[in-house]
Parts: sequence; structure tokens; C-alpha cells
Amino acid sequence: MPVSEKKESFRDLGIRPPAIKVDKIINKGADPKSLVVIVFNKIMPYNSKDAFALSSFADVMNIKLIEQFQEEKEAFME
Repeated sequence: MPVSEKKESFRDLGIRPPAIKVDKIINKGADPKSLVVIVFNKIMPYNSKDAFALSSFADVMNIKLIEQFQEEKEAFME
């Protein structure tokens, strides 16, 4: 790969996470869709126990959500 002698630098844009909880509902388009995002912005040391617990929690929540969608679809089809 070619190498450039150009010096690069960064500039802090000052973008920080909000200090309070923010809930936003945006309605756009004809079909109902959803995306749930949970962001933890507290700095914490990494450890495999907490990472596994959080990953397991996310997996369980995804399974529960899919089950709920399936139940609603079955009730709608009846």
C-alpha cells in the first residue's frame, strides 16, 4: 500500500452522551417497525462475568420478544 507523508490529527467534536434518560418515538412510513436500543454510558472495567450476563440477558429478551410476536400473529390469524 502506498504510504503518505501527510500528518494527521484529530479534533474533538464535543459529542457526549446525554446526562439524562432520553425516550424518543419517531413515526415514519406506513408499516409499523421497531428498534430498541439500550445504551450504557457509564465507564466500567471489563470482566467476562458481566459481559456474559449482559449477553445472556439480551438473548433472553430477544427470545421473549419473538415469542410475543408469534402469539400476537396467531391471535390475529384466528
